[in-house]
Amino acid sequence: MRQVSTWMKEKISLMGVLCTVLWAYVLYQIYPIWRLSWYAHTNQDDWWMSFPVHGEWVDTHSVWKTLVAAWDRGVFIYKTWDGCFLSMTIGSIPPSVFGEKYYCLTFSIIVGMLLLGAYSFFWVVLRCLGKYRKSEVLAVLALLTLILLEMFPFIKEGYSWWVGGINYTFFYGVFLLSQAFLVYYLVKKSKISLILGSILSFCVGLGNLLTGLLNPEVVIVEAVVLWLVGRFGAEKKTYDFKFFIPVCCSVVGLGINVLCPGNLLRGDGLLGNNPFLAIKDAIVLSTQMIATFHKASMIPIYLTMGMILLYGAVRAKSQVSVTFVHPVGVSVVLYLLYCSVITPIVYVGTTIYGRCLNQTFLSQH
Repeated sequence: MRQVSTWMKEKISLMGVLCTVLWAYVLYQIYPIWRLSWYAHTNQDDWWMSFPVHGEWVDTHSVWKTLVAAWDRGVFIYKTWDGCFLSMTIGSIPPSVFGEKYYCLTFSIIVGMLLLGAYSFFWVVLRCLGKYRKSEVLAVLALLTLILLEMFPFIKEGYSWWVGGINYTFFYGVFLLSQAFLVYYLVKKSKISLILGSILSFCVGLGNLLTGLLNPEVVIVEAVVLWLVGRFGAEKKTYDFKFFIPVCCSVVGLGINVLCPGNLLRGDGLLGNNPFLAIKDAIVLSTQMIATFHKASMIPIYLTMGMILLYGAVRAKSQVSVTFVHPVGVSVVLYLLYCSVITPIVYVGTTIYGRCLNQTFLSQH
């Protein structure tokens, strides 16, 4: 018994137990939503966008020809209606193309891409940059999943509808994955990571107007933060201009969408939007997100995540912290940069449908 007890102490840690409990709770929360997705069916824009592609599958039962038909459909939409080329192309091939019974896979595919991007980003930041243990990172990812399910889109608009979910939630996952490659490049100086991040950034820009605006804006914010660290940090650091390669790739993809020959480019509506009003609303929305720290349902999640992150940082003697020469001024700039990340979402106007952020949850008091 003493040997068994010693073995258990060596192999089973408190963090491992906490991680197991958290993931069991995450599965408990996700299962009803996933089970409900079995009842989803083709709806709204799914019909007209995928009808010719479905016809190709029925006629040929060739996966390759079906994919080519989806590409042709994306090109047709690009030329005649909407500039969101890659979103429209993927949106033209929902699982129901191969049979209506497969439409229930929509939830798994869209949420899977979102979580893959989020998990990859946090894994790289915490493991490679912060030197956290695997169990600590896995525990944080479990808590992150709960936050994403609360704050991110309504189930109908963002998770269970193929075209809407692909256009926003799915490509947001691709955006986060591109960020993971970018951070990995900054830490490890991996050229392959920079190349993959640049390719994904191009795809994000080519996806739709929201991610096309969001990706370069976020990378520029990150570049400014790095400049602040190098300029006002106590430890001077050399600036890496290769950081802007993904920005250029994303802008090229966005340019292809904006310059589409279609007669109804949604981007035309953006020209009449007020960017200053979007900035003001973004600050309000960002403050609402911070205010969720006080929501009873979120307090245990934030406290647990904070304690895990603090414990891991102290244990690993993390060197991620930075001391600034002008802390107040830099803090104000960092807060405004944080608020600016929400600006593209507000500017494009997608928040009114709950396709990007769950405003009902954020605005509840």
